[in-house]
Amino acid sequence: MTRYNFDELTDHDFESLCHDLFEQELGVRLELFSPGRDSGIDLRHLAADGDSNELIVQCKRYQRGAWSSLRRNLLKEELPKVERLEPERYIVSTSVQMTPARKAALVADLAPWLRQANDVYGRDDIVALLGRYPEVERRHIKLWLTSTEVLDAVLHAGVRVRSEDLVNRLPRQRRLWAANKSFERAKKLLESGHVCLVAGPAGIGKTMLADILLADYAARGFEPVAISGDIEEADDVWRSGKLQVYHYDDFLGRVSLAELSLKRNEDARLISFFNRVRSDASKRLVLTTREYILNEARNRYSRLRAEGFELFTYVLDLSDYTRPVRAEILYNHLFYSGLPDNLRSALVSGRRYRDVISHRNYSPRIIEQVVSLPGVEKLTPDQFVQRFLATLDDPAAVWESMYDDLHDDARALLLSMVTLPTRVLLSDVRTAASRLLSTNFDSQRFERALRTIDGSFVTLRSSDSTPGKQAGADRVLAFRDPSVGDFLRRRVGADPNAAAALLDRAEFFEQVVAVWDITSKPQLLDAAAARALALLDSQSPFLVRVRVSDEYIREEKRPPVREQRVSFLATLAQLTGAAAATAALREALADTNARWERGAGDKEEALAVLAELRKTDLAGEEIAQCHGALLRWLTSSLDSRADWDAMLDLFDEEPDLVSASGRSMPEWAEQFLLDVAGEVESICWSLDQSGWVDEEAGRLEELASRLGVDIASHLQTLHDRVEELRNEEPDEDYEHDSYSGDEGRSDEDRQIDAMFDSLER
Repeated sequence: MTRYNFDELTDHDFESLCHDLFEQELGVRLELFSPGRDSGIDLRHLAADGDSNELIVQCKRYQRGAWSSLRRNLLKEELPKVERLEPERYIVSTSVQMTPARKAALVADLAPWLRQANDVYGRDDIVALLGRYPEVERRHIKLWLTSTEVLDAVLHAGVRVRSEDLVNRLPRQRRLWAANKSFERAKKLLESGHVCLVAGPAGIGKTMLADILLADYAARGFEPVAISGDIEEADDVWRSGKLQVYHYDDFLGRVSLAELSLKRNEDARLISFFNRVRSDASKRLVLTTREYILNEARNRYSRLRAEGFELFTYVLDLSDYTRPVRAEILYNHLFYSGLPDNLRSALVSGRRYRDVISHRNYSPRIIEQVVSLPGVEKLTPDQFVQRFLATLDDPAAVWESMYDDLHDDARALLLSMVTLPTRVLLSDVRTAASRLLSTNFDSQRFERALRTIDGSFVTLRSSDSTPGKQAGADRVLAFRDPSVGDFLRRRVGADPNAAAALLDRAEFFEQVVAVWDITSKPQLLDAAAARALALLDSQSPFLVRVRVSDEYIREEKRPPVREQRVSFLATLAQLTGAAAATAALREALADTNARWERGAGDKEEALAVLAELRKTDLAGEEIAQCHGALLRWLTSSLDSRADWDAMLDLFDEEPDLVSASGRSMPEWAEQFLLDVAGEVESICWSLDQSGWVDEEAGRLEELASRLGVDIASHLQTLHDRVEELRNEEPDEDYEHDSYSGDEGRSDEDRQIDAMFDSLER
């Protein structure tokens, strides 16, 4: 039997569930009726004359063991109301566990209105009704989201979840969730194409929708896999034939394309993985991104533009949230907030919640911010309502006043974080903040500054590591809410002095990129170029998760890629008046060419450098030197298909380099034919999934076409391997019930008012 957790439902959730169950069970139309907190009516069916109460259902959600509280409430609070209403039939429905003796006691207490024990529905009775009417369960997403099976499915998924953030937030997400059409529509995309990209503005609820989808699939036997660094993490845990659902939150970066642009060829890896998931019935992939970042990525990366993302993109916007849905989101946050009763009542009194749900700037994130800000419980009821509406009028205001009240040390931590990756080691923040303040944070001073902002502006957690990590191991710092980063970026962008200080005292190359991305002010161009050159060989603060074994993951620094940094200098050198940037680029290229001559670097990124160099004012001979160094490297190390791709890409860009290589194209084609047999053998030996082998066959075929050679026999070997693997793989025809959204009921305002009235019962 499914272990439903009614304790996790709100009073409104429980009443709505009872409404749908009893309509089915009794075969009558019931009103979800609560004109006032003293009415004594939860559900009502009127007699044919419309004047008398033919049936009243009293819904009482209590903790499982709250029998005494339930009985006392019914006898002292509800019985007098029932006597005034005089219903022909009275039913009590409760989440409390009932026994025959308890039912008999209630019949005696509430006589003559409660006439028989069968009119008392306890926890087990409600579970039995859910078994009888499964369509009601499907309609009430939160019911099965709060079941212990769903949480167990995620918590027991092991290291493949690999996200403490996900495990920590899911219980709260499922309680705050308000069912709406976005779930049904996104799930339809997942079922039809196995991939759903949820895009939308900041704070609209993309991550929550993705989490709910993940929980849905986890409850149906899919292993959840959270991806946080790059798509290669998903490759590490791919299991052929196993039901898996991947979740890649903010896959294009959270605030801009700065993070993505520092990891080239991620677009090709993404598309490769998309296609693999789309062709495998046992896999699902849910991604989220801000819509404007998705549009920027399409403009910047031709592969993403050509892929047709719109076919599996769901744009979540405020139109998905009807007034009842907005109201329920607000109600859920208030219900679970722990706010004092007088503050919750302040929004109910005078129906001030209507001002919130109708506000032009309404968003779930703002609701979350206001009800959970430190110190909010100290506000008076009037101040609380004013703070709520003022935050909606100006969402940045909530952080503005708090930030201005901080000590310089705490501000330095936050300003440093805005130039660092989304997730960053605490030690790197300390180093960057120390440099920004031109002082060395001692441990006591740093911890004091950190305590000031922990829980309000930032969250701190242990880094992912293998068991047995030493005490005092480094921790990971992140903004508590993406809106904190948004606020700080606007702050830096509007303050040239702050931007200049961050550039001048940057500790990591990526900080320079981030500041330039925020400001792009011409007056900072020389400073950006100079600092970027000085930090060309600095460590990278970006974190990646590295698989240690099937059970353990270690979080560690990502090695910097020199070519990506040189490409940034080349981008600066393309701007008007970029003499200092061009000089810095020349200096960086001298060392980079020497690296290429030694066979060191990233080949794909090296080609990207050349593409950027052609847009600058560098002399032809300078670019030719780069071509020569790269040519000698590429043609001396043809060990894989990727190596051949890189060399041919260079030839495509500069056809004259074919003769400079010392060979003609037919000679290169002949060598490829000698190499391709080994490549095919490697593919057949190392890949055990039909989709992967088929994908590699297509790439080899394209490469052979570029060289003008026939590799039909080798392709047949790969096609035979594909068929062999397909015969070994289980026949996946996974189906599960789709969600049928609640179409809503008549009298929208009455429904909303009834929901908020329950907060004061």
